[in-house]
Amino acid sequence: MSILKTSIDTELQHRIQEELEWDPHVDASGIAAKVEEGVVTLTGFVDTYAKKIAARDAVHRVRGVLDIADEVQVRLAVRAKSDQEVAQAVRTALMWDVFVPDDKIMSTVSNGWVTLEGKVDRFHQREDAGHAVERLAGVSGVTNRIEVKPQAVDAAKIRTSIEDALTRRAEREAKRIQV
Repeated sequence: MSILKTSIDTELQHRIQEELEWDPHVDASGIAAKVEEGVVTLTGFVDTYAKKIAARDAVHRVRGVLDIADEVQVRLAVRAKSDQEVAQAVRTALMWDVFVPDDKIMSTVSNGWVTLEGKVDRFHQREDAGHAVERLAGVSGVTNRIEVKPQAVDAAKIRTSIEDALTRRAEREAKRIQV
C-alpha cells in the first residue's frame, strides 16, 4: 500500500471516529474502525442491536467510506427479556406502526434474534417493518425476509399520476416566484 493511500485511510479513520463519537446513539468506546482503501471494518461490542445499526449508519455518513464490513457483536447486558416477551413486543410494534401491514408479516424470535417473513405490496412496508422492531429491548439482531410482491400496475395510470403530481407542484412553486 502506498504512503498516499495510508494517509488517506488514516484521515478517513479519524473522521469516522469523530462521527462515532458525535452521534448520541452510538457508544464509540466499544467500537473500533479499521480502514483499508475506503473499506471500513467495524469491530467491537454493543449492548443493543439499535446501537449496532446506529454505528453502521454513522459510518455510512462519512464522505469517503465505500463499504463496511460490520463485525460489531451485540451482547445484551442482561438477558432480561425472554423470546416470548420479545415476540410479543415485535407483534405490538408491527401492529402499532401505521405504515406496516402487520397482518401480512410473521416473526420468529430465537435468542433475541428476530426473523421477519411474509409478503407485502411495497418496498417501504418491508423496510418500515424492520425499523419497527430493530430498536426493541431484547432484540439482538433482525433478519428481514419479507418479500415485496407488487400488485399489477397500469402504466398509463401511473404516467397520468406522475404528470398530475408534477403539475400540482409546478403550480405551487410558480406562486412562490416573484420578479
